Amino acid sequence: MTEFFLNTVEGKIYKEKTDTADSTIWILNKEEFKALEGGYPYKKSLIQSFSSPRYCKAELYGGSIQGIMKIPYEKNEKSGFEFGFYMIKGKLIFIDETGKIQSIVEKINKNISKGFNINNMLSSVFESVIENDLVALLKIEDRFSSAEEELLKYKEKNFYEKLISYRKRLSSLHSYYEQLINIGCLMQAESSRNGMDENAQLWQMYTNRAERLHNYVEVLKDYLLELRELYQYQNDLRLNKIMTFLTVVTTIFLPLTLIAGWYGMNFTNMIAIKSSLGYPIVAAVSLIIVVAEIIYFKNKKML
Repeated sequence: MTEFFLNTVEGKIYKEKTDTADSTIWILNKEEFKALEGGYPYKKSLIQSFSSPRYCKAELYGGSIQGIMKIPYEKNEKSGFEFGFYMIKGKLIFIDETGKIQSIVEKINKNISKGFNINNMLSSVFESVIENDLVALLKIEDRFSSAEEELLKYKEKNFYEKLISYRKRLSSLHSYYEQLINIGCLMQAESSRNGMDENAQLWQMYTNRAERLHNYVEVLKDYLLELRELYQYQNDLRLNKIMTFLTVVTTIFLPLTLIAGWYGMNFTNMIAIKSSLGYPIVAAVSLIIVVAEIIYFKNKKML
């Protein structure tokens, strides 16, 4: 358990309890949160939700604001980052098993000012969670650009597998930012209802930022769709070239097949059938036909 004490008037956070502190911030693991007794209405609801979190949410229960944040994993991580939060008057509790929330709180503590309250702390933590998301999305766009260049050079390998991976990633992010927008709107409305206009403004800024990230993900999804269409076009073009080549080869040998079939008939009265020049004449005619067809197809740029 990690405990911080907040003096709202001075805008300072202490690690030791002081007489001037008016709010407390706890960072607990799941077991420590379950062990809390008394004064935490609807705590069981958060415990149940946190047992198998599937999405981000915030809810209002009996004077408390509680919810879960489930952050999608990054490429270099094996699993996502998740934490819970529970806020009642004068107390903000984070449920975190990773230690990341403590690092975020200590970082926020370096930049707080007078009047900073636990609602500000919650919104600041939410802001910190997504502060580097734009950079991550830009990296995804860079990977899309590289894949596009490789596709145009016919050098991209296993693109379809990568396409599926990118699509899953973007779908996850699209849903994630929608959830953040919903949380931001809820927190903004609750702050406005309680007359905390400054807090409402902070949540509005957070919601706007989440909306911009959501819109950027939609742009990336459109980009991915264009890459898929380009990939399909490249495959169709490659297949068309193969079919064109096979058609040309078939067309070249069709007259030769006709000649061979014609002279393969069992008739005695056929042109040059008994002549000593018969074979050279047929061979020369066949060669002329082949050369003429090759010249024709090259002029048509089919070879």
